[in-house]
Amino acid sequence: MAKEMPEVVRKNPNLIVVDGLCHLCCAWMSFVLKRDSERRFKFTFFQAESGAEILQWLAAPHLADETLIYIQKGRPYYRSAAFLKIIISLGKGWYLLAIGFLLPQGIRDWLYDRFAERRYGLFGKRQTCPAPDGDFKNRLV
Repeated sequence: MAKEMPEVVRKNPNLIVVDGLCHLCCAWMSFVLKRDSERRFKFTFFQAESGAEILQWLAAPHLADETLIYIQKGRPYYRSAAFLKIIISLGKGWYLLAIGFLLPQGIRDWLYDRFAERRYGLFGKRQTCPAPDGDFKNRLV
């Protein structure tokens, strides 16, 4: 990692970074918001200043339109690992999806990448990031 950890990462131990223009990514964010009863997750968009700062810190500006990033206590997870870490954290029956960790990461990420490449075509693309409201407003950094 190229630079000092950004303040937004230091202050938010469970930070999810998503593509705010992707309908699927925003639906994923809503899914997590509704199931995060402990309110541990915070969110930012790659298109936001904090998202750009995170990408610069990770020395990975190319990831903005390729992956989901989950930063847990300063440690970044990408692609399938990010998805699985988040879903497991939601508790209840969602932890059963941890079975995905049984697949080698290379295979998981290959599948993730194939889906990610098609997400705009399948689900569409927004012109702007969604406006925060309700609980989302308090969880967007």
